[in-house]
Amino acid sequence: MNWLLFGLVGVLTTVLDQSFMPVLRIGEHWPSLTPGVVVFAALWASRPSALWGAFLLGLLQDLSRPEVIEGERTIRVLGPDALGWLFGAVGVLAVRRLLLRRHPLAGGAATLWFLLLASVGWCGIWTVRGF
Repeated sequence: MNWLLFGLVGVLTTVLDQSFMPVLRIGEHWPSLTPGVVVFAALWASRPSALWGAFLLGLLQDLSRPEVIEGERTIRVLGPDALGWLFGAVGVLAVRRLLLRRHPLAGGAATLWFLLLASVGWCGIWTVRGF
């Protein structure tokens, strides 16, 4: 995997997620481009590269989105997105042999699977942190 290109695309999609994508908001939710980059890496890169890429882009997501606590105070918690995205990438790596990677719907199905598992991991991390 070309790490320079992956890093540039990852940073670019993260910046677009934070600056442009809220324009397309529906209620409190808006689309995100960065999970597509992680899924593409998980489908085509080697296993260690895909896992490190998912972890690093999840860490970048943690750094780019502060959590609001007690009204006005904001903190940056490192880990929930990073570990959740790592969990999602492991799930995509587990099913990538079952997917026809060149099929147009395979990327969408893998992204849905990735986001489902990443959300479960994210909720699990916050639940453990709450105890």
